[in-house]
Amino acid sequence: MEVQVDRLLQAHRPVVVGAAAVVPLLACAVLSAFRDGIANTNAALALVLLVVGAASTGNRAAGLVAALSCATWFDFFLTEPYKQFTITDRADIETALLLVL
Repeated sequence: MEVQVDRLLQAHRPVVVGAAAVVPLLACAVLSAFRDGIANTNAALALVLLVVGAASTGNRAAGLVAALSCATWFDFFLTEPYKQFTITDRADIETALLLVL
């Protein structure tokens, strides 16, 4: 039984890693529609749930990809200047770094 579970997890590894890259992009795009009413720290907490979800699959690569994807799209969609890979606020820089860690 355990061997079958391991084979199943190995077969789905690329799908899990791909989802770990794409789901944060979609989540940040949706959160950007509400960025005036949601603090960046609250948005980051929602993104942490995605990182934890990816990491809880047991796939370290998925956890790492999710963390990097969350930090990247947090920067792009939720920090000023918007839709640029630049962060001007020190608190947002710290939040992005903490998402990766």
